[in-house]
Amino acid sequence: MATIQKNLRGGVERTMTIKQLRELSGMTQLQFSLYFGIPLQTVKQWESSGKQSERTPKEYMVDLMAYKLKKEGIIKDDSI
Repeated sequence: MATIQKNLRGGVERTMTIKQLRELSGMTQLQFSLYFGIPLQTVKQWESSGKQSERTPKEYMVDLMAYKLKKEGIIKDDSI
């Protein structure tokens, strides 16, 4: 799963962004969007919006994407 760390309130906080995950996979924005069936414009918005906002994916989505990329051998388990 995506690299996570504990925050001060005892919860967890994601430290991997969509852009970092995509770059780790070696894919372009277009390849990433096609691989996951997500519109290219959505990927671009996610990457340009920075921290969690209306234009970023939910944390569980990033975790699921990382899981899929890991299970399919696109990224190494120790990379995330």
